[in-house]
Amino acid sequence: MKSDTIAAISTAPGVGGVAIIRISGSDSLAIAEKAFRPLGKTAVKDFEPYKMYVGEIDGGSFTDFGMCVFFKGPKSYTGEDMVELHCHGGYAITRGILKRVFELGATPATRGEYTKRAFLNGKMSLSSCEGLIDMINSESVGEVKAGYYLYREKLNAKIKEMQGELTYALAFIEAG
Repeated sequence: MKSDTIAAISTAPGVGGVAIIRISGSDSLAIAEKAFRPLGKTAVKDFEPYKMYVGEIDGGSFTDFGMCVFFKGPKSYTGEDMVELHCHGGYAITRGILKRVFELGATPATRGEYTKRAFLNGKMSLSSCEGLIDMINSESVGEVKAGYYLYREKLNAKIKEMQGELTYALAFIEAG
């Protein structure tokens, strides 16, 4: 049976201090149990949701020191159980850890798949999804602001308010 669990590098490619590997789906915590060894006494399966834990991340042929956080569905971005592995940035580290996550059962996420899952699971509206992609692709502060307005449903709320006012005005005219 094919796993519904996906994974991808969620930070921009390149060399940097930190990179994030995101895993989403029903097997995300089980994969994290195999890929992350916490330094404390709490086992991965017992992680408190939304709390960061430090430890070692298995990169297959190497180990990195980083952090892991578990997001319990439906209170996650995708609405599913999600795990993020925060490792050191750089091509070899992030690709090595991602490859290991794939070996442990995740499949590669396609572009926009996390947001698609958020939409399908009722976590975001279509206009919010469009606003998010507008923000990501923006090249000016004005474009960021416009995308954010759409992403946070402020445009939708304004339209609904105007529709209500127009409906009231039409009803008033009709009554007269």
